[in-house]
Amino acid sequence: MDMRTGIAAYGTIEMMLKEVMLAQLSDYYQIPSWGTGGCTDSKVLDEQAIAEAVMNLTISALSGNNLVHDVAFMEFANSGSFELLVICDEIIAMLKRFMRGVKVDNETLAVEIIKEAGHGGDFLHLDHTLKYFKEEFMIPELMDRSPWSRWEKEKKTLAKRAHEKVIKILKEHSVEPIPKVIKEEIEKLIYKVEGRVIKT
Repeated sequence: MDMRTGIAAYGTIEMMLKEVMLAQLSDYYQIPSWGTGGCTDSKVLDEQAIAEAVMNLTISALSGNNLVHDVAFMEFANSGSFELLVICDEIIAMLKRFMRGVKVDNETLAVEIIKEAGHGGDFLHLDHTLKYFKEEFMIPELMDRSPWSRWEKEKKTLAKRAHEKVIKILKEHSVEPIPKVIKEEIEKLIYKVEGRVIKT
């Protein structure tokens, strides 16, 4: 809670600390843990929104929570943002890559390949490089890594790129139908829980 306003703030570092403590207790008692990530007290997609979203997504990942919810919730969970959601999706992909770490073994160290290429040698054409760069490098869609000269032509901000991705998803994405056998199992479960017939 923000003591100045009485608002149950989502973006506070204290809330994040609380979630780390809950994750540690859950780990100790060997039960699943639940926490927030990618949420903010900001009212718009701005620097505050990104800073708070990154902070609580990172802390949630490092704390080991099993279930992370409220991604892209804004304004104390009173609103949300599709643009923040797709940005958080990319941040989550980065965090997954970070949490995977680096595998160190004879294959990944590639000492023989380094010797073969030699000092000042070219590694870009090697099969080993072609294989491992696809596995080891997370290639973002939204984060801009282009040179200034290319970026300057359109000057698209992260918010603009995120908005364009949202529009593309809304126009093009189609959801796969639930397989009939799974749908039937869900209906049986609902019938069992509610004790009534599900009309099809």
